[in-house]
Amino acid sequence: MEIFAMISKTLAACRKCIACLVIVSLSFIAVAHAETGVPSFITLCYHNVVPVLDESILNNSVLVNTAPVSQNELKAHFDWLKKNGYTVVSVRDVLKAKETGTALPPKSVLLSFDDGYRSFYEIVYPMLKSYGYPAFLSLETGWLETPYNEKVHYGGDKQLPRSAFLDWQQIREMADSGIVELASHSHNLHEGHTGNPQGIQLPSGAYRWYDAGTGSYESVDAFKKRVRDDWQRSADIIYEKTGHRPQVAVWPYGRYNQAGVQAALDAGYKLTASIAFYADWPTIPRLMMHKGIDLPAMMRKVEAGVMAGSTLYRRRNAMARLPVSDLPVQRVMHVDLDMIYDENPDQRYKNISLLFDRVKAAKANVIYLQAFADPDGNGTADALYFPNRHLPMRADFFNYIAWQLSTRFKCEVYAWMPVLGFDLPNRPVIEAVSPDKAVFYTRLTPFDAENRRIIREIYEDLASHAPFMGIIFHDDALIGDYEDVSPAGKAWLRRIGLPDDPEQIRKDPKLMQAFTRAKSRSLIDFTKALQDAVEKWHPPVFTSRNMYAPVILTPQAEEWMAQNLDDFLRAYDYTGVEAMPYMEGAADHADEWMEALILKVAEHPLGLRKTVFELQAKDWRPEHLAPMPSDIMARQMRQLLRHGAYNFGYYPDDPIIGHPDIGVISPYFSLPD
Repeated sequence: MEIFAMISKTLAACRKCIACLVIVSLSFIAVAHAETGVPSFITLCYHNVVPVLDESILNNSVLVNTAPVSQNELKAHFDWLKKNGYTVVSVRDVLKAKETGTALPPKSVLLSFDDGYRSFYEIVYPMLKSYGYPAFLSLETGWLETPYNEKVHYGGDKQLPRSAFLDWQQIREMADSGIVELASHSHNLHEGHTGNPQGIQLPSGAYRWYDAGTGSYESVDAFKKRVRDDWQRSADIIYEKTGHRPQVAVWPYGRYNQAGVQAALDAGYKLTASIAFYADWPTIPRLMMHKGIDLPAMMRKVEAGVMAGSTLYRRRNAMARLPVSDLPVQRVMHVDLDMIYDENPDQRYKNISLLFDRVKAAKANVIYLQAFADPDGNGTADALYFPNRHLPMRADFFNYIAWQLSTRFKCEVYAWMPVLGFDLPNRPVIEAVSPDKAVFYTRLTPFDAENRRIIREIYEDLASHAPFMGIIFHDDALIGDYEDVSPAGKAWLRRIGLPDDPEQIRKDPKLMQAFTRAKSRSLIDFTKALQDAVEKWHPPVFTSRNMYAPVILTPQAEEWMAQNLDDFLRAYDYTGVEAMPYMEGAADHADEWMEALILKVAEHPLGLRKTVFELQAKDWRPEHLAPMPSDIMARQMRQLLRHGAYNFGYYPDDPIIGHPDIGVISPYFSLPD
């Protein structure tokens, strides 16, 4: 009971923190809107509206997948919006506000209905007219072209009679009324297609197709053309049938990437729409309304959206991706795919199955998943676990594991990637004034333009091949106090007005301070460039970056590593602090060391809220090289909870030997359901 009391106390503090940060969050949004000129509004997403939501629907495996809500529930939602001062706006209103730079009314709401069910004409359309509410209706034109005597295949083996969907006469009547604006839900993208060598079906509009016959993925250009042609075909059909050209492309399954967004814009659309809480213009994030969303639940969703700033179109120049008030509490399982990999494919998939069993048992809600291969353990990526242009691919299974973790186990997957530690022998590396002054990792110098281009392309390739929620930047992003004297590093020092000799810099405290801060900022700037590279393909991602604990415990350590906690807290959504006393030589006073670390983090604004404490699950001391006892890990987790830490996890999880013992750590690790 004490354990759950501590966890509940942490979550209660989190809720209190959210309430206290509403003003801060709104201020952040006001700045973001001023910078982007994007109007503020919330979008609600409905699908099938039924007269009564009873057992005949809830127990029907086909109908329940239409995300039904009852007529009375929808009426209650509309009544609540009207009673509580919300203004329902149209797509035309949103586009006009964006084009003119004018604000929408406070508490603006955009209503959307997907799939084109017949119930929209029979139930929703009369309600919209009665309330005077506009809405947009997204149509999957491939479904509507199905002959009336055939079934509509709308996902996997799911089928509905063609009569369950609207006909063109009904659609034209509603579009002509001016109340209903037509959107496209694609022509034929609302389906899965083979997306990796394992044969997993991935949303066709968001991922490149995999051809098992050739063992290759469709090219970027082929993907863009396929998606653009589909959106164009759908728009042309809607215009031909109704005389109205759709302005919004609604992503099937809510899955999309930025290349697809550009394809939709090229096909003439002004906006796209997802099913998510966050997006960047011109994509609209929408709050999903479906079975089980009763009025109080709907109120909480809408009010949370207003508090967080509605659409949350965030900056290109603001730092962290999300307002602090929206950051989920994290329980992180940091997974080393080098442990999962086996030359024998059968054994490899047995290992993957063991991993999945442990994720389920531990109730981890975040997985830091290794996307690079480092079989020799030197901290440098020798290969990658996804197709790419620059390094060997050890195996193509990051995509598969990430998709399974996110869909089957509802985990947020962060791709764990090096920043500079890539084994590219012909590329310039960071150099120290002498070998004995070098940092332990071999790292590409970030001051070489070609290095930066190559690393950005590696991140682009990751994003174009795999689904994930965030990026965790590895701890290799560091520059020592005697580095970088490579030609590119020296040129960088001269450009920023410093001597190109670190030893000369070290003699002057002011120069040393400027040198230290410049290194720290340059690495943060580069990780932001890598985030941008990911988001060329990927929807907005969370970011986290690993930090060594001595940086927090020893102020001078920023000089040695070019890492700074305050910088990290501003720059990233989370900071993954390596809370590993045994690794840091503090085994004989581990509890005291851990307490000092927690208290130091707590001194920083939002330090506990945005820090993920990563515990060590292995004792790497040469005389030990053994798994860290699970009871010690459990004690450390309890210590973190007692001091008010929000987020923690451990590295590595070893599914082969079943370590750590889930039964021992789960009372502290697992969040309440």
